Amino acid sequence: MNKYVKLQDGRLIYAPKKIKDGDTITYNPTGEHLIPLGYKPLTVKQMPEVEEGYHLEPVYSETDDEVIQDWQVVEDPPVEPDAEEILDILLGGDSE
Repeated sequence: MNKYVKLQDGRLIYAPKKIKDGDTITYNPTGEHLIPLGYKPLTVKQMPEVEEGYHLEPVYSETDDEVIQDWQVVEDPPVEPDAEEILDILLGGDSE
């Protein structure tokens, strides 16, 4: 089953589950109904392997026929110490 989306300001807008056209309501519309409304099939690229300390974030691009979700490798942010670790540092040892 293809997912249909629009790409707007770098974000995905998913196709509606129903479309109203005058007095007609179409539930679970297909590409035949969605493409004329500007929706395109979503193609998701395979996620690459990442090293420890990195994670993946989705990146979207668009062609005339589809929206493509690819992946960008991003370094994890540094882990902030919790309150107990801060006390250990300030007191120079075990805070218990």
